[in-house]
Formats: sequence, structure tokens, C-alpha cells
Amino acid sequence: MEANIFVYPLEVAPDGTTNFTGTYYTDSKWFLKENPIPYPKNFSIAWGWNVNNKNGMILTNVVNILGDPTLPDDNPEYKLLPAGNRVYTSTFRLDTKSDAKTLLNSFKESSNFFWFGHCSRHIFYGSSSKSKGAIEPFDIRNVLENSGYSLKEKTKVLNKHPYRLVIMNGCNSYSATWSKEFGIDFSGNTSFQTTVSRYNSIYREPRAFVGWKNDIEVPNYFGNQNYGIALNILWTRWMNGDRLAQCMLDFLSYINDSNYEEISSFEISGCFDLTKQ
Repeated sequence: MEANIFVYPLEVAPDGTTNFTGTYYTDSKWFLKENPIPYPKNFSIAWGWNVNNKNGMILTNVVNILGDPTLPDDNPEYKLLPAGNRVYTSTFRLDTKSDAKTLLNSFKESSNFFWFGHCSRHIFYGSSSKSKGAIEPFDIRNVLENSGYSLKEKTKVLNKHPYRLVIMNGCNSYSATWSKEFGIDFSGNTSFQTTVSRYNSIYREPRAFVGWKNDIEVPNYFGNQNYGIALNILWTRWMNGDRLAQCMLDFLSYINDSNYEEISSFEISGCFDLTKQ
């Protein structure tokens, strides 16, 4: 944040009294509100479900696209985290407490995150038995140390490790809680006034958070192919440089509420026109 400073010189009379000279000069000072986005080319990916039946869907339609090693040098693939995400080979599933620790550690070296699985406004987890592997907001806070962006002039750095893109594909995931933990400003609904150019104009790095407002229906084993195609569309569009909002709309155009209840209830906080580059 930049603050303008007005300096009025004083004139000291022989008797010791002071008076303004009537002239002034201006200067400016920058107050750092947040650290730079540290790892824009690193992407954490995780999924979780009661049974291990989503690996193929996530591998083919998320991991293999975001980490595609055949992409050209001017539009390279992401480095995928945790290590369990290996192109053409495997994905990372959040299931146990050890998995939760591994995922949290990956957040330290990443600035993008995609989650598919169980979620609420205050917890996301792999199995309906939350006592296994689960992550809550304070877990992320302890790792990333984000607490929001203040408009006040003199404040300490409040976002120490902001993220660039977060998509949490789970029930009730659209909340200020999750958005803030990743250092992304929250809005009640998608705002088409919040743009990349607006962020750039105030010297902030563009970013966005996507979540779903309601309980959503996700595919059973036999529906993985159709849902996977929708994910494929989303991430292929993203890697091709399309705007985030368009990526999400194309995802929705393939699967809608008639196929998956409330799948259209997603919203975007931050820059709706965010792109990969």
C-alpha cells in the first residue's frame, strides 16, 4: 500500500515561535501488507473419498494435464505436490493422519491447490470417518500464516504465504474461512468488478478462490468418466490460458444440476479473469 505524506516546513522566529511557511512538499512511503506469492508454478493436488475409486479420474483429468511434461517451454507444466502426484502413474489421496501431514507440508512449497472430496466450511477430509485424515483452517494457518489484507496504512504483514489459485471441489467449500487461510480476499458472490487489472493497479498479485456454496452431488464409481471429462475440460482450458470464469462455465456446461445436484452453486472470490500466465 502506498501512502502520501505531506511535509510542511516550519519557520522559527527570533523569539522562538514557529510558523508554517505556507509551502509544503510531498513524499510517499510504501507499507508492505503481504509477501509475494512464492511458488506460482507449484501445484498441490489432493482428493479424498470413503473408498479408493477416484484415482483414475484424478490421474487422467487433473494430474496428467497440470503436470504434462510435453507442454512447450513458453507454457510449461506445473511442479506437482505432494510427491504422490506422478504424471501417468499415481495421485495423492488424503486418507490417514499421515496423509494430512504430508499435504500440509506440501502447502509450504506451493501456491496453488486443487481439492476434490468431502468438505464443509470448517474442515475437509478424505473419509467420512473424520478421525482419520482431516484438515481444519487452523492447520493451514499454522503452515501458511495468512490472516487477511488490511486497508489500514500501518499494519504488519498479514499474508505471509498467499496462494494464486485455489479450487475446492467439495460441499459447502465456498467460505471466508478457507479463502482467508490461503491469503485470498473473500466476497459473498462472484464479482465481475474484481479483475486482474484492478489488482495490478494497486500493486497486488492477482489471485482467486473457487468453492461451492451448497451440498453437491459427486459421481459414484460409474459416474467417474463423465465427471472426469468435465474436470478435463476445466484444466485443459486453464492450461490453454482461458480465464478462470470461462474454465468453470465450460466445466458446468458438461455437467449440470440435472446430472449432479447443486454443481452450479460455485462462486469465485478474487479475480474472475485470472489466467495461468
